[in-house]
Amino acid sequence: ALPIYIERFSSAPSFDGTRKENKMTFYTFMMRKYSNAEGGKHDFAMDMKKDKKDFPKNPPHKLDGWYRIIKSYLLKQGACTGCMQVFEECWKEYVVCVKRKSSRNW
Repeated sequence: ALPIYIERFSSAPSFDGTRKENKMTFYTFMMRKYSNAEGGKHDFAMDMKKDKKDFPKNPPHKLDGWYRIIKSYLLKQGACTGCMQVFEECWKEYVVCVKRKSSRNW
């Protein structure tokens, strides 16, 4: 029950009463969601983890241009078609997650 509590209440109001978001990079999103999963998304997350030093990391919740930067990086690294398809799916999930967290109101 604790992980649900942390996920659900990971944002807290700041001292001035405004909401302070728990912001997440694409890299963090992938590690949290897929590091203990199975299948292609898990494999992609583990490849990202192996490449942690060089994998491009967007500022938390910054989307503009980062899809292109990460996609370009993967292509330069010789990522196969299957890997690129998994990236596309995971990026879409990340965008939905970011927009959902950004739109929550107290």
